[in-house]
This record gives sequence, structure tokens and C-alpha cells, in this order.
Amino acid sequence: MKLQLNFFFSDKRLLVGFTILLVIIILSLLGSLVIPYNPIESDLSNALLPPSLTHPFGTDHMGRDLFVRILAGLKMSLTFIVPSVLLSAGIGTILGVVAGYYGGIIDEVIYYFVNLMLSLPILILALMFVGFFGFSVLNLFVVLVLSLWVLFARVSRNVVLSLKEEGFIEGLKAIGAGSFYLITKHLIPNSLAPIIALTTTTMGVTFIIVSSLCFLGVGVQPPTPECGLILREGMTYMRVAPWLVIFPSIFITFTVAGFILVGDSLRDLLDPKARFKLRKFLL
Repeated sequence: MKLQLNFFFSDKRLLVGFTILLVIIILSLLGSLVIPYNPIESDLSNALLPPSLTHPFGTDHMGRDLFVRILAGLKMSLTFIVPSVLLSAGIGTILGVVAGYYGGIIDEVIYYFVNLMLSLPILILALMFVGFFGFSVLNLFVVLVLSLWVLFARVSRNVVLSLKEEGFIEGLKAIGAGSFYLITKHLIPNSLAPIIALTTTTMGVTFIIVSSLCFLGVGVQPPTPECGLILREGMTYMRVAPWLVIFPSIFITFTVAGFILVGDSLRDLLDPKARFKLRKFLL
């Protein structure tokens, strides 16, 4: 416990990343409650106002407060990015562990689909999916899960293939331990360290993906706020109202950076080799 606490306060990446995410989450959850503006309702009499005390980030072409729009967009993105990544992590980890443990035809079938999905760029997959089923947040959620589970399956499979060579697995089999017991009590728990780090990093990458899809018009549709969509709308007025592009870009950058910093730090914290290297310094 002492090692983890020392690591948290000594690792600037984790401290900075955690602080960024904490501020963004608090703002996205409480911002709309303390700022008296509607993120969807238009007011053309206040269109394209520059940043001021009344509107800290200015207003957009419809007279909507940009700060409130961005905070609502962050909340919208996080409410389906976090569940989609967690669901993908659960599905991918289970399939990866099963593939690595049983091997044979099961491994070949699962890893065939892993390679197949990895060969499909998520933007192309999203465009194809939306072309068939239409624009909606649910469809975007499904696309994310279909695309992301393979990342966790590949990592967990590799971990299990390595663990199978360890003596304690063979010893447990020798004393009669069943497959279900080995998978649930040993293989999955021992796969969690890299999966936790990958989950956090993937949330940052997924935020970029969602913003890109919404920027392209695939995903959240107007007037619902989302950072990529806000950025897309602001591009039209970039010359006369540059704040419409600057502020959404800053929030996207900081949100992604927060997830990446925390993910990289967790990878070092949860990696026994990295912890051994840091032990002398931290203690």
C-alpha cells in the first residue's frame, strides 16, 4: 500500500492525468447545474458573441453558450464511452483467456475474428454500420464494442499463453483443479493488471475516435452537443469566431491526455518488473 501511495504522489504523469480527469468529470457533471444556460436552446440575438464574463467561451452561431455546450458534450461522450470500453474489456478479456487456455480450434476461431476486426479501420466500420442501420448513439455504442473488444482479447490471450507455462498452473491441474476454477481464480485475475492499464488508455483513444466520427457526421446528431460535433460546426465560422474551434480542441486534447497519462502510469504501477525497478527509489 505504501508503494502505491508513494508511486501516486511521485509519478507526475499519474498526478497530472488524474487531476485533469477529475476536473473534467466534475465540470461535466456539475457545470450544467451551476451555469444558467441551456446547451440546446438557441438565442439568435446572442449569436457569435466573443468570450466575456457573461459567456466565458463565447457563443456559437445559434447563440448558445459554448462553455455549457462543451461541458454537455463531454458528459454525453463519457456516458457511452466509459460503458462501451468497460463492456469491450469484459468481453475481450473472457474470450482472450478462453482462447489462450484451451487453444486448438477454439483459439483459432477466436483469433481469426480478432485479426479480422483489427484489419478493419474503425472509421470505415462505423460508416458501413451507420449506412445500414442509421445514425444514433446506440449504433455508435455498438460500433465501439465491436471494434474494441479485440484489443483486450489479444492482450489477455498473450498473458494466458505465458501463464500456462508457469509451474503453478500445472501443479493445480495435477491436484485436480478444473478449468473453470483455473480460469476464474487464477488466469483472469492475473490478466487484470495489463487490462486495467489498457482500459484507461483505450478510453482516451476512444474519445478521439468518437470526436472524429461526430466531426465526420457519423454518430451524435445536432442539436445534441458533442465535442467533435461542436468543432465541426465551429469550422464554418472559424475566421470570424475562432473561439468556436479553439476551446473544443483544448478540451478534447486535455481529456485524451488525461486518460493516456493515467493509463501509462497504471501500466508501470501494475507491472511487477516496473515496480521492482521503482521500489528502491520510492521506498
